[in-house]
Amino acid sequence: MTTVNGGGSWSFYYTPVVAGELHSVSCPSVTVCFAVGTFGGNSFGQGGVILSTTDGGSSWNLVYSASSSSGIDSFYGVSCPSLSTCFAVGYSGLNSTSLIVATTNGGSTWNNQTVPDNQSGFGPWLDSISCPTTTTCFAASESSAGPLSNGLILTTSNGGSSWTYQSAPNND
Repeated sequence: MTTVNGGGSWSFYYTPVVAGELHSVSCPSVTVCFAVGTFGGNSFGQGGVILSTTDGGSSWNLVYSASSSSGIDSFYGVSCPSLSTCFAVGYSGLNSTSLIVATTNGGSTWNNQTVPDNQSGFGPWLDSISCPTTTTCFAASESSAGPLSNGLILTTSNGGSSWTYQSAPNND
């Protein structure tokens, strides 16, 4: 959906290039947006997908897709701090671990980021990401057990060259 009047009204845009679910969208400008999700119709789909538009959502193009056999089941969050740089987070079914991919060329190529060891207790996927700059990002995950059972946050301050875990505060 899109709005051009601050949320006063909304219009649907259809993405015929993907059959499945879209989970998140990020727009570094009023015309350029990236959306992430999965092929298939459930949380653990048949492969992660990234779409882009350069015309404000009138048309969408598939810029990245992966089958489950490649280890990328789904993307859940995307953040694009500039026209050229975006980060997407999700779930890698091959290793049952979190996944971060990034582009620095407007989506032409996407590269895997190294996610540190999950420290036993970290949920199997990252749910969301926010990048206020091209070098600084914060990604969040659920956590079901272990020392980080309050959830966790991954941070980078070097454009994804390295990521560091931070434990979310306890709600006691």
